[in-house]
Amino acid sequence: MLDRHITTKQSHGNRTNSTYHPKVVMSNQKEILAFLGIPYAKAPSNDKRFAPAEELDTLPQELICIEFDSCPYQSRDVEPIRDRNWTPDYSLMSENCLKLNIWTPTSEAAASLKPVLFWIYGGGFCKGAASLPIYDGTHLAAKLDCVVVTADYRLGPLGFLCLPEIGIPGNMGISDQKAALKWVFQNIRFFGGDPEKVLVFGESAGAVSGSMLLFDRDCEPQFKSLFLQSGCLFCPTLVATRAEMIARSKQLISLFGIDLTDPERARAELNRMEPEKFFTDNMSFARGPCNFTWGPWLDNSMFDHLARGKQLFFMLTSNEGSCWLLDSLPMLDQNQNLIDFQDCMKQVAAFFPSWPCRPDQQQIGPLLDEYRSAEKSTVENASEFLSDWLFNYPMFAFSDYLSRNGIESRGLLYDYRNPNSPYPVWAGVVHGDEVAHIFQSSPVPATCDAFLDVFQFMLDSNAKLNWPKFELDNGIMLRLTDKSKLDSVSFLPKDQRRITLWQQTLPPATIF
Repeated sequence: MLDRHITTKQSHGNRTNSTYHPKVVMSNQKEILAFLGIPYAKAPSNDKRFAPAEELDTLPQELICIEFDSCPYQSRDVEPIRDRNWTPDYSLMSENCLKLNIWTPTSEAAASLKPVLFWIYGGGFCKGAASLPIYDGTHLAAKLDCVVVTADYRLGPLGFLCLPEIGIPGNMGISDQKAALKWVFQNIRFFGGDPEKVLVFGESAGAVSGSMLLFDRDCEPQFKSLFLQSGCLFCPTLVATRAEMIARSKQLISLFGIDLTDPERARAELNRMEPEKFFTDNMSFARGPCNFTWGPWLDNSMFDHLARGKQLFFMLTSNEGSCWLLDSLPMLDQNQNLIDFQDCMKQVAAFFPSWPCRPDQQQIGPLLDEYRSAEKSTVENASEFLSDWLFNYPMFAFSDYLSRNGIESRGLLYDYRNPNSPYPVWAGVVHGDEVAHIFQSSPVPATCDAFLDVFQFMLDSNAKLNWPKFELDNGIMLRLTDKSKLDSVSFLPKDQRRITLWQQTLPPATIF
């Protein structure tokens, strides 16, 4: 069995051995050690505020890891979240937030190293925290007999401001994620985890981050497989070009009255500012109520390398777009049939500033016409469009891109509606619905058992599960419902004509 106190042995630099003291928790009569708030990089404050994550030089010899003590700075109530389980404890906000959490079993099989699940949370790169109760790894570690890791990373302007002219490169939040993954690769064996069997999984923005790892040469040896839940780097609202992120950054800096022509002084002024100010002033030009302002910038040079031999799995919910439709048009709760399709789409366009339609882009017309079904209500048509635009088509296109470059993928359709969902029945199974079931923070027995079968297969491809490879010409995916068994279903847009129209209107190359 694992000792309740873990000591990591450092063999390089001036670092000393460190002993971590965990919190002991139980799940289904199994003992789990929870190591909470382990630092994995230097605190990014003062002159380090906008620097990429830096490796720790030293750690205390003794670390008491029994509670969460920080979370990243972020705007308060960025979007109209209906489920407060997704809201962090704002009193914990700190720049000293580059910490991770580990849940590891103390089972009799502890002599052999266990597979590792490395979680990257979502939240549009503007909100979220690894300390959310919904991400508690206790039950997942117990059920799968694996090691679960969650990590915080910088959000909003602190994580993604991009001003190269004064030495701020952007993508600092992504560098945090990479630093956490590197720490896991170097140290997880001390916690019973196998560094050669790391499955990176993430939802929404976390899935976008996970997909970027495939193109990062440094990260290639640090993970074995990816599970992308409702997101990838082809998603149009969550990534930007470098030029676009620089423009957004300059717009924010203009609110502070900082002169960028003196780089040293400008950087010093930004380093001295109270961190909250970046988020209060940020809201004055937020790109829609969801504040999709900040996130990773991409350019074609990032795609020079592709990690071969990785296993890719992805998941979509059956109604990805409906929650976004509700947030942009809250009156739909009572009046879902009393709105014209064209008016509906205009209001949605205002909600999502990266909307593909502009007045001079007439090619969007035929695509919108594909979603004008007389057999469905306006909100059903609009939800279907948003689902395909924001998540489904980007994921299909990304999977197809990887397939053409030698990486196979397998898809999962999450089609179980939680009876306790805060959304109206017509909204169906919305974006993020699966997270509580994966972590079993809101267990539904049959569904959770089916999810365990999926994870067993992802951790060990020899596990017995008939999971076909995804091909764009048939769209076959596993489907998870309220039943105890998985089935297969084709989950492409209405027909190949829609795929063709999406390829013509919004080809992946235009996304970045």
